[in-house]
Amino acid sequence: RQRQMCIRDSYIMDQYFILSVVDDAGNVIFCWREEEKGWLLAGYFYGYIVLQVVGGSLAEKYGTKIVLGSSTFVCSVLTLFLPLTSKSGLWITFAIRVLQGLASGVTYPCLPPMITRLVKSQKALFERIQ
Repeated sequence: RQRQMCIRDSYIMDQYFILSVVDDAGNVIFCWREEEKGWLLAGYFYGYIVLQVVGGSLAEKYGTKIVLGSSTFVCSVLTLFLPLTSKSGLWITFAIRVLQGLASGVTYPCLPPMITRLVKSQKALFERIQ
C-alpha cells in the first residue's frame, strides 16, 4: 500500500491552505497538523462553556424535554454537515464544532430540574405504596 504525503508548502496571504489527499480507494485523507486538530476538538468545548450558565434557566422556563430535545436535534443536524464542512476547510468545521458545543451546553444544566421533578414524582409514588 502506498503511503500518501501531505503537501504543506502552499501560502496565500501568509496562511496555509488546508490540503487533502485522495487515496486509491477514493477516501479523503485530511492533512491537518496536531495544532489544527486541537482547535477542532477545543471548538466544541468553547461553545459548551457558553450555555452552561443559562441552560438551567432555559430548562425551567421552556421545559426540560423541549430544551434537551431541541439540543439533541440541532447537534444531530450539525453532525450531518461535518463531512461536507471538513472538506471545505478547517475554520468552517471549527464553526460547526462551536455550534455543536453551544447546542450541547444546555445538557448538564438541564439535569437538576429534570431530576427534581423525577424525585418528587417517585417520592409521591413511594408514599402511596406505604
